[in-house]
Amino acid sequence: MNLGINKTDVMSVMSSRRGNFYQDDEEGAIPVLGSNRSRPHYVNGDFFGIVVDDDYCASPICSSTDSICSESSSNILGIGDDHDKETTGDSSQMRAVFGLDATVASVDEAKNNESFKEASTTLTSLQSLPIFSATYENTFIKGGSIANDDGIIVGDILIRNGVIEEIGESLDIPEDSEIIDAKGKYVIPGGVDISVNLGITDDIEDGTKAALAGGTTFVMDLIVPKEDQTLTNAFDNYKNKADNESYCDYGFRVAIPQWDKNVSEEMSRLIDRGVICFKAYMSDSMSLSANEIIEFLNKVKSTGAIAQVHAENGEIIAENQKRLAAKNIKGPEGHLMSRPEEVEEEAVNTLISFAKEIVVPIVISGMSGKDAIDLVAQARDTCKFIVGEPSISAMCVDDSSTSMKLWSEAINGNLEIISSHHHTNSISIKRSNGGDQDYRNIFPGVNGIEERLSLLWEKVHWGELKIEDFVKISSSNAAKLLGIYPQKGRMKKGSDADITIINPKNIKKISSKTQTSTKSDFNIFQGMKVHGIPEVSRRLEKYIKCSPFPKYIYNHVNDYESSSNQPDDFGLTTPRSHSDAAPVMNTRLGIYQRPVSAHGIRNQQDSTFSLSSTNDSEKKKPGVKITAPSGGGYSRGFW
Repeated sequence: MNLGINKTDVMSVMSSRRGNFYQDDEEGAIPVLGSNRSRPHYVNGDFFGIVVDDDYCASPICSSTDSICSESSSNILGIGDDHDKETTGDSSQMRAVFGLDATVASVDEAKNNESFKEASTTLTSLQSLPIFSATYENTFIKGGSIANDDGIIVGDILIRNGVIEEIGESLDIPEDSEIIDAKGKYVIPGGVDISVNLGITDDIEDGTKAALAGGTTFVMDLIVPKEDQTLTNAFDNYKNKADNESYCDYGFRVAIPQWDKNVSEEMSRLIDRGVICFKAYMSDSMSLSANEIIEFLNKVKSTGAIAQVHAENGEIIAENQKRLAAKNIKGPEGHLMSRPEEVEEEAVNTLISFAKEIVVPIVISGMSGKDAIDLVAQARDTCKFIVGEPSISAMCVDDSSTSMKLWSEAINGNLEIISSHHHTNSISIKRSNGGDQDYRNIFPGVNGIEERLSLLWEKVHWGELKIEDFVKISSSNAAKLLGIYPQKGRMKKGSDADITIINPKNIKKISSKTQTSTKSDFNIFQGMKVHGIPEVSRRLEKYIKCSPFPKYIYNHVNDYESSSNQPDDFGLTTPRSHSDAAPVMNTRLGIYQRPVSAHGIRNQQDSTFSLSSTNDSEKKKPGVKITAPSGGGYSRGFW
């Protein structure tokens, strides 16, 4: 399939919008994280073509389906001598995911050669069971670096019936325990991904397998009602499907297809069923008008829910698309050209204004523009209930300046959550929908559910992100937002045993040939090298109900409302100390103490103009002039 698009023209369009990110000669790494980055591949002019990796790992210790590579395969991966020589540690849990033999540590090493049964597990295929063997009553993770969002300790974790029973140093190992040796590895809370969209190219089963393989143990899937469905009917049908197919814990967001009284009432019913996140759109077929978004946000606040909004301007985008079509621009570059950064900036600014006025928790989804990111960062100085949520693909495959801005704000805490926005596509679907003729027939979306944690870990690997901050942006902040923390997003006694074990010595190269999702033939991160391959432990998959008015985000709402109701500290009068008498005139205000006019504005003769840029009531600091060299003479002031 040839779209009839000149590759040079596509590069020129992208360069004009975000800077030329095809100018270097290196390839295969993540922007801002390593020395270079991956870029789109073309096969004989086919934009949707897939490049087969010439350096695909096929070493003796890696089967044709195992992309986890050791030091012996470092040359195959293209790792230069400047990298540390790293060896692959035990990846028993991850190997179990791919149906390979899994091994666990001998108990004899753990407790003075006492008579304990050595545990071993072999999974011939991925099963809907915890990766740790269900044969044993307990699971004991031994000697790992246990990382939460507020600190790291080296110790052990005892898990019983899918719940963390105890965390500490040198714990006693109960009988009938499966032992996992985590020495030299990091034990972190399983990833929490609040933005995935399964059921199109990859189904729930395929997508949650990929999530689990990548270290994510809880996903928030998006339910999009069909034209003849109510919100509750769509929820019931999709939940029944997920109950039978999901391989990890899951919750749901529900899209708002239009706004009316029935939809408003349906939202209340869904909140009773554990759904507190609702997604609205500002463009395309489900676009809401400004008035409808305001009504939607008011409903969200009154019910204790959370709004997630994709910030765009549908009218401007539609007009741009018409202009491009008139010029016969129908290739994939049209998607970028019809959505300049100014459009996102305007939409984000509008949403921030709405959120401040209504004082409602809002997640601005899929951000990528630098100016839009600045708006969110500025708003969060006073409004912590406004949350920016970029996708991992925007962090890693965009041009370096935008990626650097996203990473900087994520590290600073202004972008609290980084989700996958997993919404895969395939070449066959793009063609069948007429995408080879017109980009408007291609639904937008890329993968990321499996790769997200490994890509985030690259920042840890290169020393630019603390492990505690990694935990925050990959799991704990999202869990707090949904009100499921510390059940999720933290390792403590009583928390769900959603645990990911990361071996920092493992390396792999991302490829569409080796990804867990078998129903998509495209990977946006093709060729990127990542360190620290997740080894996953989880509890049995189940639906997680979220409760309204989650404490973390609604505390910010309450704080803002309390502060905004307080009178200005710099009032028109000055109260008397230790007296019940009426306040006296504030001499610093002068004529500005006069009351406002009958129309509620400043009096005509009042002016804010001043010849002085300093506060006249403050004493001036004397300047000092040196009249003699250092070590002798004297000095005197100017005045």
